[in-house]
Amino acid sequence: MTSGPKDRRNQEGLTAHLLEVSATLTKLDVLRSETLDALSSEAFDAVVSEPGSNGRLITLMESSSFFRTLVIQMQEGAASIDARGTIVYANPRFAELLALPLSQLMGRTLPELTAPGGQPTVRRLLAQAAGGPARAEFDLLRADGRVVPVSLSAAPIGGEQGEICLVVMDQTEQHATETNLRLAEESSRSAFEQAPIGMAVVGMDGSLQRVNAAFA
Repeated sequence: MTSGPKDRRNQEGLTAHLLEVSATLTKLDVLRSETLDALSSEAFDAVVSEPGSNGRLITLMESSSFFRTLVIQMQEGAASIDARGTIVYANPRFAELLALPLSQLMGRTLPELTAPGGQPTVRRLLAQAAGGPARAEFDLLRADGRVVPVSLSAAPIGGEQGEICLVVMDQTEQHATETNLRLAEESSRSAFEQAPIGMAVVGMDGSLQRVNAAFA
């Protein structure tokens, strides 16, 4: 099935969103590491939001809380996996997509949560994501047995742990819309071809583009 302009815009938007989330997680990881090093040496215990009198002291706890809230409130599923492919973090939306408690997601792998037949796609995606942003569409398998079509984008977070950030978009509604459009097109084509009266589609130049059996 070919992708229209709207699909391409959605894909571009998702990729941009993934890069933003990945960058946010990378900044948080660097900030946490640098700040903990500084705190251990008693260099400082807070940072300033901006120079000058308008600056506000932001503690390490506040900063971590902000980024954590950002990911938790996302409408898309988000997760991070380690170099072995094990899920080490997931937001509530990702757990909701899989109909699983968050606690049961930790320690699982993405191929385990993928519907039969999709594992090779997932493994290729993760291999590509180790070197840069990658995206693929496949089906997740919910705990209740239902299959959920998703578009998953992945990118390396950075750092020494080799973690990969995942952003998952539920494609159920989009697939349903595409199915309805296809059925409507097939119904319209059938009605045109089987009409008892002659019908034709005429181009802007007056040429016949298409005719039904009765017209012929």
